[in-house]
Formats: sequence, structure tokens, C-alpha cells
Amino acid sequence: MPLPMWLGPRSTSYETVEDGRFRFHVEISHPLAGMIACYRGWLEPSGPHGSSEIVSPASLASSRQSCAVHSVQP
Repeated sequence: MPLPMWLGPRSTSYETVEDGRFRFHVEISHPLAGMIACYRGWLEPSGPHGSSEIVSPASLASSRQSCAVHSVQP
């Protein structure tokens, strides 16, 4: 049985590049259940020997809703 479009989940996401980092933000919600998942973080290039600088997630600007923040180093 098909689900009506108005009852389906919603998602918002965006990506930017700031200070040499690839930043992302993703939110998934449902009109009746509310927020399902929300996460944000960044990717940054590796150093010359495969090492990366670890940056505190607290340095990210706070968003309008509470989300988990992740720093991912390749």
C-alpha cells in the first residue's frame, strides 16, 4: 500500500567548504513523529604522513536543533 506524500519523512541536508574542511549537516524528520535523526560534522585532508589534526566538535557553531557532532578523519 503506497504511503501518501504528506505522511512521508522529510530531510534537509547541506554541504559547504570552510577553512579547508568539507562540512555537512543532515536532518531527517517525520510530520507526526518529529526529529528522527540529525548529525553534522566535517572531513579534513590528511597531513603529509596520513595524520590529521583533531578539532574539537565544540568549535562548530551550534545549530537550531540539538544534533550529534562528528569529526571524521580519513
